[in-house]
Amino acid sequence: MCLHWTLRSNSITFNCKIDDLHLPVYIHNNFGKEIARCGIPIPFPLCTATYSNTTVRQNIDTNETVVGVKGIIDDSLNGNWSCHHGYGSMYNAVVEINIPVLQDLSCLKEVSFYTLTGVVISLVMIGIFCLLVKGKCKLTKGAATQYNTNNDDRENNAHDEDAIDLNEEEENHSGNFCINSLYLNVFKSV
Repeated sequence: MCLHWTLRSNSITFNCKIDDLHLPVYIHNNFGKEIARCGIPIPFPLCTATYSNTTVRQNIDTNETVVGVKGIIDDSLNGNWSCHHGYGSMYNAVVEINIPVLQDLSCLKEVSFYTLTGVVISLVMIGIFCLLVKGKCKLTKGAATQYNTNNDDRENNAHDEDAIDLNEEEENHSGNFCINSLYLNVFKSV
């Protein structure tokens, strides 16, 4: 008789193999509580699970009883799990589960916050740099362009009558579009 286990991201499976399966089988968790049972497998196995997140099945050809437990897999499952064959624990097999303690996630949240903050600050700084270097940002027929406010260039931009100045607040346009288009145009010209 042997008991082994398999761990997945959201479940743990126990496989209890018995050489001569002819008596009831009971599976106990690390607290000694019964989580599944199968009656005498003659003429066919009849199995029941104690909890809604537990499944149990028995294969009389391979003499295996398989129990699956779904849910949060963490160190709360650590301890001795057991499979019992027969009445009054006549035969049993025990396996020790040892799942490492998960690291504190607050550190990961803090790193994510600082990374996101850094990205936002970088985008704002790039936008400010582009505005200082290139001048205004405007949208012409759906495409972002930049223009200089020098008198010489005003004639070139006079034909853009349907241009929308993104520096003014518009309902369907945002400063982010202006910053992103400036960002792209600066790198195109380099």
